Parts: sequence; structure tokens; C-alpha cells
Amino acid sequence: MRRTPYKRTAGNRSRARIAARRKLVRSVVKLLPAALLAVIVVVLAVRGCMNLRDNAIENEDQEPSQIYAGRQGTAGYGDVGSDLKDNVAVKEIANMGSSHQGNAGPDDGRVNLVGTDSTPAPTARPLVSPSPLPFPSPEPASNGHELDSEMVIVIDAGHGGYDGGSVVGDVIEKDINLAVAKEIARLLEEHGGITVVQTRASDEHVGLQERSDIANEAKGDYFVSVHCNTYKDDASVRGLECHYNEKSDEGADFARSVTNDLKQYTDMKIRSEKANDLAVTVHTYCPAILIEMGFLTNATDCANLSDADYQKQLAERITKAVLKAAGL
Repeated sequence: MRRTPYKRTAGNRSRARIAARRKLVRSVVKLLPAALLAVIVVVLAVRGCMNLRDNAIENEDQEPSQIYAGRQGTAGYGDVGSDLKDNVAVKEIANMGSSHQGNAGPDDGRVNLVGTDSTPAPTARPLVSPSPLPFPSPEPASNGHELDSEMVIVIDAGHGGYDGGSVVGDVIEKDINLAVAKEIARLLEEHGGITVVQTRASDEHVGLQERSDIANEAKGDYFVSVHCNTYKDDASVRGLECHYNEKSDEGADFARSVTNDLKQYTDMKIRSEKANDLAVTVHTYCPAILIEMGFLTNATDCANLSDADYQKQLAERITKAVLKAAGL
């Protein structure tokens, strides 16, 4: 039988294309599982690398936190596990119209400005690395200036701004403090050879830590803070007294020298110097004293401290005593 020759018609071409597409689809379907498996393997490999990197970063971040075994103390930075006075809130009473908090008496006139914080101190962690503690060392007592540079003396007028300090009648402590402090600063500048830094020169509020920071940043050689005292339980208690940080031998020497020099003035009642944990004396690196110039609750002291002429006379005597203590 004789075959009819194949003719390429439009219908034949369409059927050929359909057959080719079906063949391509079958090929893709066969390859799809292998392709999906390859994608899964790549994803798992990438995730594994990322986990390794995250673990390395986490370990690196946790290591320094184990080194913080030392704790900051009251006057500087403590040794490993030292507690010092972390539980002690060293504070200066700053309530307008209230007297300084504490117990005083005719024997010593001491003002207790230390309050206790009931929050327990956390337990120090042991060192896991021989690396040194990351705390900076306390500044030396000297200011680190060149030998031919001027001595730096910081004068601090207590309270200020919304913090009036002690108030007795119309007498506000912050005003007396500022008047005497400014006069001391003027006399020191007039003496020459001294860089005088004032923590405040106007009626503004300056925080306790900020006052110490000012002195430390200025690399002060000596720090003198002036205040007025009160003791409502006994109006006969009067006189000037110097307070210093009990852990500072240089502060004690400074307070003792100023006190002894002021005792030469027989018209003034000078009380013994007192070791006390006051914020500005504890956190200031250089020898620091806080002078309570008198008791506003005593009629004689209050009248004197309210008098402008007495303020200038007192500032002059304190200035001479500070200069002598500083060897100038």
C-alpha cells in the first residue's frame, strides 16, 4: 500500500508545539525535588554560620561584665569586693526653711549629715580574668600642674537657688554663704599667684556632686566650702567649726591648720575641727574642708553673720588661714 506523504500543515505544527511543552514540563517536574533539596541545604548552612557568629559575639560581650568585681567607694574607687560606704547616702540637708538634720550639743556641736540607705549592696562577683579593674585611679592630692604654675583653690558657697539652706526669720543661709565666699575669692585673687575657682558666683543651684566635679576637673589644690549651722535644741550653742573627710589625712591637716589659725582671734568662738562624711569633702580629690561659720539659731552668731562688715572680716580671717595652710 502506498503511503501518503507527510504534509506540514498548521494543525500539525500546533500539535508539535504542545507535545514539546509537555515534555519540558515533565523535565522540570523531575528536577524540582533536587532543586528544593539544594535550596534547603544552602539555607541550613547559612543559618549555621549565623548561629556561630552570634555565639561568638555573645561570649565577647559577656566577658567584660565578669571583671567588674570592685565597687566604687565613697571617696574614690574601691578594691575587689570592697563595700566601703555604698550603703551610706552622704547628703547635705537642703530643705528651705529647715535646719541641718542631726544631733548636736553644747559639748561638740557636731552635725550628723549622714543618712542610711536601706537598700542592700549587691554581692561582688569574683574575678574571672587577670585583667586590671576598669575603674580609673583616684586623682592625686596635688593638681598635677607644672612647678611654676599657679595654685588652684576652689571656693564653694553652700546651697543656692531654690535651696536656701537654713532659714531663721528673715536670715537665709545661702545669701550669707555667697557673700562670704565671693569675698574670700576676691581676696585670694588679690593675693596673686592663685587660680581661684568658684562653684557658684550667683544665686543659682549647684548639685553636690557637681561641686566636687568642678573642683576635680579644675585640678584644685585645696577646696573650701562655707556654710552656716543651726541647732534648735539649744540656742546657746555657737561658734565656727571645720569639717573634713575622716578618711583624708591631708583634709584633717588642712582643717586643723585653719582651725588653729582662727583661734588667735579671741573675739570669735572657734570649735574643734570635726571628722564628718559630707558629700563635698568625700568626693573631692584634693584636701577639702567645710566651714560652718556659726549657728544661725544663736542670737550672737546670727546677728554677726547677718552683718556685711562682719562677713568681710570673717572672709579676711578665713582667707589668711587658708593661705597659711597652703604655705602661701
